[in-house]
Amino acid sequence: MSTGPDEEFDGFMRGRWPAMVRLAYALTGDAGHAEDLAQTAFVRAYASWGRVRRAGDPDAYVRRIVINAHRSRFRKHRVSEELPGTTRRSGIRRPDQHERTGWRRHDR
Repeated sequence: MSTGPDEEFDGFMRGRWPAMVRLAYALTGDAGHAEDLAQTAFVRAYASWGRVRRAGDPDAYVRRIVINAHRSRFRKHRVSEELPGTTRRSGIRRPDQHERTGWRRHDR
């Protein structure tokens, strides 16, 4: 009796889960995020299991998914630095309210 793609994937995932979580932990330094990344990678691999399995090295394919998923999350959550009074894209100082209205109070 031959196994179907679901059973094949299930066996692959169960065998590779600990290694993928370790890789994700090395990238994130957080056990919860590591498990999330590994789960994301296996979900993506399952969605295209036929292609992953034909890739020759499904383990390497899923490792690459883990790394790419981490990069995507890092890009979404990275902190951007801004100088006060500058716009985000141009670095040009924004005029304050008085400069926009042309009115300034001059104390004498």
